[in-house]
Amino acid sequence: MGALSKAFVAYDKPFWRSEGLSGEAVTDTAPVFITFDVSPSDDGPGILMVFCTARVYDGFGPDVRRKLVLDQLVDLYGPQAGSPIDYIDHCWGTEPFAPGGPHPAAPPFATVSYGDALTTPHGRIHWAGTETAGEWVGTMNGAILTGLQTADQIAQRLGVASA
Repeated sequence: MGALSKAFVAYDKPFWRSEGLSGEAVTDTAPVFITFDVSPSDDGPGILMVFCTARVYDGFGPDVRRKLVLDQLVDLYGPQAGSPIDYIDHCWGTEPFAPGGPHPAAPPFATVSYGDALTTPHGRIHWAGTETAGEWVGTMNGAILTGLQTADQIAQRLGVASA
Protein backbone atom coordinates (compact mmCIF):
# COMPACT_ATOMS: atom_id res chain seq x y z
CA MET A 1 0.00 0.00 0.00
CA GLY A 2 1.03 3.58 -0.45
CA ALA A 3 1.94 5.51 2.69
CA LEU A 4 -0.56 8.23 3.57
CA SER A 5 -2.97 9.36 6.21
CA LYS A 6 -6.15 11.39 5.94
CA ALA A 7 -7.88 14.26 7.73
CA PHE A 8 -11.29 15.85 7.27
CA VAL A 9 -11.61 19.49 8.29
CA ALA A 10 -15.11 20.97 8.54
CA TYR A 11 -16.23 24.61 8.40
CA ASP A 12 -19.66 26.28 8.56
CA LYS A 13 -19.53 26.87 4.81
CA PRO A 14 -17.07 26.15 2.00
CA PHE A 15 -15.61 29.68 2.27
CA TRP A 16 -13.00 28.97 -0.40
CA ARG A 17 -15.71 28.73 -3.07
CA SER A 18 -16.82 32.33 -2.50
CA GLU A 19 -13.18 33.33 -2.98
CA GLY A 20 -13.07 31.55 -6.35
CA LEU A 21 -11.02 28.62 -5.06
CA SER A 22 -11.82 25.00 -5.87
CA GLY A 23 -10.72 23.44 -2.59
CA GLU A 24 -8.21 21.34 -4.49
CA ALA A 25 -4.57 22.04 -3.79
CA VAL A 26 -1.30 20.22 -4.27
CA THR A 27 1.73 21.19 -2.25
CA ASP A 28 5.25 19.91 -1.73
CA THR A 29 5.45 20.94 1.92
CA ALA A 30 4.69 18.36 4.56
CA PRO A 31 2.60 16.94 6.03
CA VAL A 32 -0.30 17.91 3.70
CA PHE A 33 0.32 17.06 0.06
CA ILE A 34 -3.16 17.34 -1.50
CA THR A 35 -6.61 18.62 -0.53
CA PHE A 36 -10.08 18.11 -2.01
CA ASP A 37 -13.39 19.89 -1.48
CA VAL A 38 -15.91 17.23 -0.39
CA SER A 39 -18.57 19.69 0.80
CA PRO A 40 -22.14 18.51 0.21
CA SER A 41 -23.36 21.96 -0.97
CA ASP A 42 -22.57 25.66 -1.11
CA ASP A 43 -24.75 26.11 1.98
CA GLY A 44 -22.43 23.97 4.10
CA PRO A 45 -20.87 22.46 5.83
CA GLY A 46 -17.60 23.11 4.04
CA ILE A 47 -15.36 20.06 4.24
CA LEU A 48 -11.79 19.70 3.06
CA MET A 49 -10.43 16.18 2.72
CA VAL A 50 -6.70 16.32 3.33
CA PHE A 51 -4.13 13.65 2.48
CA CYS A 52 -0.98 13.71 4.58
CA THR A 53 2.43 12.14 4.20
CA ALA A 54 2.42 9.37 6.79
CA ARG A 55 6.17 9.42 7.30
CA VAL A 56 5.93 12.98 8.59
CA TYR A 57 2.43 12.95 10.06
CA ASP A 58 1.87 9.65 11.86
CA GLY A 59 4.64 10.10 14.44
CA PHE A 60 2.84 12.99 16.12
CA GLY A 61 -0.03 12.96 18.59
CA PRO A 62 -3.53 14.14 17.64
CA ASP A 63 -3.10 17.75 18.83
CA VAL A 64 0.15 18.25 16.93
CA ARG A 65 -1.28 16.61 13.77
CA ARG A 66 -4.28 18.94 13.93
CA LYS A 67 -2.06 22.01 14.33
CA LEU A 68 0.19 20.93 11.45
CA VAL A 69 -2.79 20.47 9.13
CA LEU A 70 -4.53 23.69 10.12
CA ASP A 71 -1.32 25.72 9.78
CA GLN A 72 -0.83 24.37 6.30
CA LEU A 73 -4.48 24.97 5.35
CA VAL A 74 -4.08 28.59 6.48
CA ASP A 75 -1.11 28.86 4.11
CA LEU A 76 -3.21 27.43 1.28
CA TYR A 77 -6.65 28.99 1.92
CA GLY A 78 -6.12 31.95 4.23
CA PRO A 79 -6.89 32.73 7.87
CA GLN A 80 -10.45 31.34 7.78
CA ALA A 81 -8.97 27.86 7.43
CA GLY A 82 -7.56 28.12 10.95
CA SER A 83 -11.01 28.05 12.60
CA PRO A 84 -12.81 24.82 11.72
CA ILE A 85 -15.98 23.61 13.42
CA ASP A 86 -14.67 20.04 13.43
CA TYR A 87 -11.56 18.04 12.65
CA ILE A 88 -10.91 14.32 12.45
CA ASP A 89 -7.98 12.36 11.14
CA HIS A 90 -6.78 8.81 10.78
CA CYS A 91 -3.28 7.43 10.49
CA TRP A 92 -3.70 4.55 8.06
CA GLY A 93 -0.11 3.45 8.57
CA THR A 94 -0.98 2.38 12.11
CA GLU A 95 -3.67 -0.06 10.98
CA PRO A 96 -2.46 -3.66 11.35
CA PHE A 97 -4.67 -4.98 8.52
CA ALA A 98 -4.63 -2.00 6.15
CA PRO A 99 -1.33 -0.20 6.52
CA GLY A 100 -1.04 2.71 4.13
CA GLY A 101 -3.49 3.57 1.42
CA PRO A 102 -5.24 4.64 -0.66
CA HIS A 103 -4.51 1.68 -2.89
CA PRO A 104 -1.74 -0.76 -3.65
CA ALA A 105 1.35 0.65 -5.29
CA ALA A 106 1.83 -2.05 -7.89
CA PRO A 107 5.14 -2.33 -9.72
CA PRO A 108 5.33 -1.44 -13.41
CA PHE A 109 3.40 -3.80 -15.73
CA ALA A 110 1.82 -5.69 -12.81
CA THR A 111 -1.72 -5.12 -14.04
CA VAL A 112 -0.73 -6.04 -17.59
CA SER A 113 0.91 -9.25 -16.41
CA TYR A 114 -1.46 -10.26 -13.60
CA GLY A 115 -4.62 -8.17 -14.06
CA ASP A 116 -6.72 -11.13 -15.13
CA ALA A 117 -6.07 -12.79 -11.78
CA LEU A 118 -7.93 -9.90 -10.13
CA THR A 119 -10.96 -9.95 -12.40
CA THR A 120 -11.51 -13.49 -13.69
CA PRO A 121 -14.01 -15.48 -11.62
CA HIS A 122 -12.64 -18.67 -10.07
CA GLY A 123 -15.49 -21.13 -9.99
CA ARG A 124 -18.25 -19.53 -7.95
CA ILE A 125 -15.93 -16.88 -6.55
CA HIS A 126 -16.19 -13.45 -8.17
CA TRP A 127 -13.88 -10.58 -7.28
CA ALA A 128 -14.99 -7.01 -6.71
CA GLY A 129 -13.36 -4.05 -5.09
CA THR A 130 -11.27 -1.01 -5.76
CA GLU A 131 -8.28 -3.14 -6.76
CA THR A 132 -10.25 -4.72 -9.60
CA ALA A 133 -11.48 -1.44 -11.08
CA GLY A 134 -10.39 -0.65 -14.60
CA GLU A 135 -11.31 2.97 -13.94
CA TRP A 136 -11.11 4.77 -10.61
CA VAL A 137 -8.78 2.16 -9.12
CA GLY A 138 -8.04 2.88 -5.48
CA THR A 139 -11.20 4.90 -4.90
CA MET A 140 -14.65 4.30 -3.47
CA ASN A 141 -16.03 4.99 -6.96
CA GLY A 142 -13.96 2.10 -8.30
CA ALA A 143 -15.16 -0.20 -5.54
CA ILE A 144 -18.82 0.64 -6.16
CA LEU A 145 -18.54 0.32 -9.93
CA THR A 146 -16.87 -3.09 -9.74
CA GLY A 147 -19.39 -4.21 -7.14
CA LEU A 148 -22.22 -3.36 -9.53
CA GLN A 149 -20.46 -5.03 -12.47
CA THR A 150 -19.79 -8.15 -10.43
CA ALA A 151 -23.39 -8.28 -9.20
CA ASP A 152 -24.49 -8.14 -12.86
CA GLN A 153 -22.10 -10.99 -13.75
CA ILE A 154 -23.48 -13.13 -10.93
CA ALA A 155 -27.08 -12.31 -11.87
CA GLN A 156 -26.38 -13.34 -15.48
CA ARG A 157 -24.76 -16.56 -14.30
CA LEU A 158 -27.80 -17.34 -12.16
CA GLY A 159 -30.19 -16.38 -14.96
CA VAL A 160 -31.65 -13.56 -12.91
CA ALA A 161 -32.49 -10.18 -14.39
CA SER A 162 -30.16 -7.55 -12.99
CA ALA A 163 -31.28 -4.09 -11.91
